[in-house]
Amino acid sequence: PYDDEYLTHNVTVYEFPKVETHKATEVSVDSALLHGEVKDIGMEEDVEVFFRYREKGEEDWIETPPQIIYGEKEFDGSIVDLKENTTYEFKAVLEYDACDFLGEVRSFETDQEKFYLTVEESSGRGYIYLDNNKIENYPYKEEYEEGELINLRATPMTGFEFDRWDGDTGDIVNITSNNTFIQISQNHSITAQFIEEKDPPDFSIEIIEYEEKILENEDIVISYELINEGEKSTAQDIRIDENGIKIAKEENIELEESETHTGDFHWSSDRTGRFLLTLSTEDDKESINITVLGKGSIEIEIIEYDEEFSIGSEGSIRYKAYNNENFSLTKEIHLIIYDDQDEIVFSEIENLTLDAHGEIEKEITFEIEQEGTFYLLIESEDREEFLSTPDPQKISIEDEERIPGVTVLILIVILILVIFIYHWKNEFS
Repeated sequence: PYDDEYLTHNVTVYEFPKVETHKATEVSVDSALLHGEVKDIGMEEDVEVFFRYREKGEEDWIETPPQIIYGEKEFDGSIVDLKENTTYEFKAVLEYDACDFLGEVRSFETDQEKFYLTVEESSGRGYIYLDNNKIENYPYKEEYEEGELINLRATPMTGFEFDRWDGDTGDIVNITSNNTFIQISQNHSITAQFIEEKDPPDFSIEIIEYEEKILENEDIVISYELINEGEKSTAQDIRIDENGIKIAKEENIELEESETHTGDFHWSSDRTGRFLLTLSTEDDKESINITVLGKGSIEIEIIEYDEEFSIGSEGSIRYKAYNNENFSLTKEIHLIIYDDQDEIVFSEIENLTLDAHGEIEKEITFEIEQEGTFYLLIESEDREEFLSTPDPQKISIEDEERIPGVTVLILIVILILVIFIYHWKNEFS
């Protein structure tokens, strides 16, 4: 009955908007520029777009301020206050008719903060080395990542002696040692100060008793001995410095020829870390390092290590770490091996996490491709300072391919015996 009749319907086809996520640019330590593109705007004249981003592994997204886009074109959005050295995910979002249309998820990693270390020339009186590399051209300027540990070494020319490190020395472990370390936490400009070699002192000073490790606010007694090594009676002052700043002075100590004077002073600190205390006369000085322990510190104890091993084989050191605090801690552990010339031949850093009042035994392996006697030191980070083992541990490495003299002698004796037995058998056969 409907052969000549047709049913007709009007059908409306909707084109949904499309959005793409493009690569992030201008990525820095704490910011980035995100990019997206509207590929199809659908039936609308304009649409609202924005970005969602988050630290990788987090559940919640953060949204950038929305933008109104007219037509099909690219758009971008800047994000700030990011964490350094961290991976972030992001995606472009187009909002249309109460619906969100999403671009693919992309990611980027923020940079790690870097600082400049500048080394100025030392008035032509000596040489400066960074990680055993001699600086040839001054001023030396190099970029380093935050937390990097760098070996500083100063070698005087003939007629001079090393005095101290000068400049931005806050991160230098020991400013009066010609072979020390700097841990980068800011921009630094430093140099080595050399002075003319001094004549033998009239008044020599020696620190004879002190505690290497104490707790914050703990009062200790530091004892010293003063000797007049000159040829006449004289008087001098004793000055006591803490990290280069005078904290006490004992005035006008008079001694006869060869006379000895002993004394002491009290010292404490309400801050944690390593402190350099220096006792000095007009002629002589001696420095000591005292580590003040407090909250947030991890102590290290070496329990076993390979004293001898061969080139090409691995050595190992076992240590025990203690967390003295009521909460968990993550610290850096530094293993440093240096030769009898105080040059570093191996170093390694690892992160260690300990629960409250926890302890753990760990092992670090190492390999050294040269023969000789070496010293190893293991340290734990403590508020940008270091807690060292009491003394460096000594290890010896031998070349397996070289036959020791005793072994050669034994081989000769065996050869003589073989020849003797051979002739003896021939005589009786």
